[in-house]
Amino acid sequence: MIDEHDPAMAQEIFAAFVEHGTWYVPTHLTRWVDAYADDPAVREDSLHRYLHPLMRWQWLEDVNATIFNDPSAEARQTYRDFYYKVADLLLLEADPLQDIRNTQQIRAVVFNGNLYDREALDTIEKHVLKRARSWSVACKILWRFIRNPVSY
Repeated sequence: MIDEHDPAMAQEIFAAFVEHGTWYVPTHLTRWVDAYADDPAVREDSLHRYLHPLMRWQWLEDVNATIFNDPSAEARQTYRDFYYKVADLLLLEADPLQDIRNTQQIRAVVFNGNLYDREALDTIEKHVLKRARSWSVACKILWRFIRNPVSY
């Protein structure tokens, strides 16, 4: 992806954003975790409350494996390079340049070609919080681990 990046095309897109008052906010959660696996912002993220404790444990094992597989500064930089200029679209209620806390005022998200308005996001959040405390989820995770601990 980095090798195929076209700076001229990116400039053209950004110029259109400026012309129309559109804000560009780069996001790519998976690559962000890889890029910053050794950073407290990843390891101690308050969003962990949305994960079942066993899933959080499993997730942290994946994060640790990213570092373990190649702890070099070059590997960290490669992940950071891959993570940078990749985004879906986040629509905010207010300008984040006026106040950085405005990044928390999410009106809608376009993810993978799908639009999620505020009502849909609230519904998803409630569902995820409920599943994060689910005993059935815990049992499934434990059962998968017991059947095949190598995959965890």
